[in-house]
Amino acid sequence: MSRHLIRWILAILSVFIWPHIGIAQGDDLVSFHGARGDQVDMVVGLRMSGGYPSQLVRICLENPTQNATEKGLGNRRDVKPDLVVASGASGCLDLLPVRQTLVLWSRNTDGGFDISMMAPLDLRGTTGNIYFLRWSKEPAQNR
Repeated sequence: MSRHLIRWILAILSVFIWPHIGIAQGDDLVSFHGARGDQVDMVVGLRMSGGYPSQLVRICLENPTQNATEKGLGNRRDVKPDLVVASGASGCLDLLPVRQTLVLWSRNTDGGFDISMMAPLDLRGTTGNIYFLRWSKEPAQNR
């Protein structure tokens, strides 16, 4: 899938699924790749007013219907994910605007969660922004 198509999809999602936030902006699409073949695409947008704490940074994760397993998102690897997103759903998590490590989880065959990838993310100076993550690819054995 092309960078522009992914960016367009995320922008459309921001309008229809997350109507209280702004459209993804900028040409920067960042992709995170896990060792097992997972891929998560990220773009950044500005949050519009909507009653959300502007001193935080919002991270939203979309888990498309083609993915077979639940996905998780957090900023610590020693506990279960703070956010669990079913296949075909999306959800958001608010974080402090500091250096963070995003921990992306995938449900395993035993019903628990395994870490799929970790991504350092410097959120300093990004208060009020929203990061759109789309789990665009998972390993073939999960399908």
